[in-house]
Amino acid sequence: MAAFRLLRWWLRRLAEDSRRFLTLWKSEPEWPLLAVGIPFFLSFLLHWLGFRLALHGFTVPFSSSQEPLFQPPSWEGRVGWRKPLVFGISNAMVACSLKEAIRCQGLFSRKLLSHLAAWPTAVEVAAITVQAWRGHASHFNNATPVDACLYTVKLCGVCLLGAACVAATLGVLMKPMAAGVKAVALHHGMLLLCVSVAVGVGQVIYGHFGLGGPREDEEDLCRWATAGTSGSPCYEIHGHAIVKLAHFLPLHATEVLLLLAWSASQPSKPLMPRMVRLAAAGFWGLALLGILQVLRGAELSRGAELTQRFPLTVLVLSMACIISAFLAAFVAPWPLDDAVPALAAVKTATTTCRSRSSRHAMVEAS
Repeated sequence: MAAFRLLRWWLRRLAEDSRRFLTLWKSEPEWPLLAVGIPFFLSFLLHWLGFRLALHGFTVPFSSSQEPLFQPPSWEGRVGWRKPLVFGISNAMVACSLKEAIRCQGLFSRKLLSHLAAWPTAVEVAAITVQAWRGHASHFNNATPVDACLYTVKLCGVCLLGAACVAATLGVLMKPMAAGVKAVALHHGMLLLCVSVAVGVGQVIYGHFGLGGPREDEEDLCRWATAGTSGSPCYEIHGHAIVKLAHFLPLHATEVLLLLAWSASQPSKPLMPRMVRLAAAGFWGLALLGILQVLRGAELSRGAELTQRFPLTVLVLSMACIISAFLAAFVAPWPLDDAVPALAAVKTATTTCRSRSSRHAMVEAS
């Protein structure tokens, strides 16, 4: 019964703070990230719903073709519906974390960084979505002039987004405008996002220049990753490793750490900053493990010879760090009678970051 009361308290607090967060976002210099983030999320919902309906054979009403709109309903592969769906929700999440990072730094113009991050990302996601609807691969595809043009446009969008991520990270590290648990979350989260960007650059280099000859140990995985259209070599696989995992594992650490920092803002709980650092250590463990295993061409939780148990141990310990930090934050407000001052402290901390950023914006304008 106590757990349900605590869960309701958290959900109510999350709903209230989310409304406040979105209301402020609309009037701040980071509004371009909101302008693209909402369509990204709606695109995710549309493609997810359409894909699920196509799987069950639902057709378009009043259509003469009598075929599902999302046809064929394939998930994996270079022309599956996974890319527009995943890129939609992923970039919507990155927009939220970038908004907080840009807002809580004073090194670069908030307006400039927001526009630099938002519109190239919109072009990138649009190119990926268009290719999915055309039934053409969006990555490493120069088969036709149109494919080559869209792929080049996508790469340009990724490069500009990556530059915005690096600039926001430098601002958070060199001239931070946040303090406490939020500063810890932004420091580690944005550095991990830069690691993900660097891995993405490595993926492009590997896809264009790093593929060798056919390998027997890659054949089955390449057939699975490409939905049977290509065997070894393929850019999705290196040995027994799925290359994209090294990019994905650190990609959304910022959002998770910011959520933890939001939930851990309890003035009477001095251990909470340590919990955020503990979760950050878990994400660093996952990120480094993913990179190591991809470089070795090994599965994520499996090694070889004397180090056979090491990757699995790192994986379990990293996940334990993250989960234990969230559990500690979840029970921190109990008893709920002592949680009301914590809400006021969270609002004060948010206002402090905003007021400092506002002063910096006025200095920039002058």
